[in-house]
Amino acid sequence: MKCLYEERLEDKTVSKKNFLEQIEVKNPCSEDWNEMKGSEKARFCSHCNLNVNNLSALTRREALKIVRHSRGGICVR
Repeated sequence: MKCLYEERLEDKTVSKKNFLEQIEVKNPCSEDWNEMKGSEKARFCSHCNLNVNNLSALTRREALKIVRHSRGGICVR
């Protein structure tokens, strides 16, 4: 089974350039980013035991790589 991100990337009507703009966070994390340990690109959330990726602090290439390799299981802000 393919995740939504893989299907979107294979969809020829969605360019790689526009793909990142179409990401929608349906259930945003309520934890405070400033309380998490890490860098501006990624921080660890001790509440959910996940790394939270700050897509705005990443280059387009870095963000696309993280999203593609996540297979839908990603925490972003």
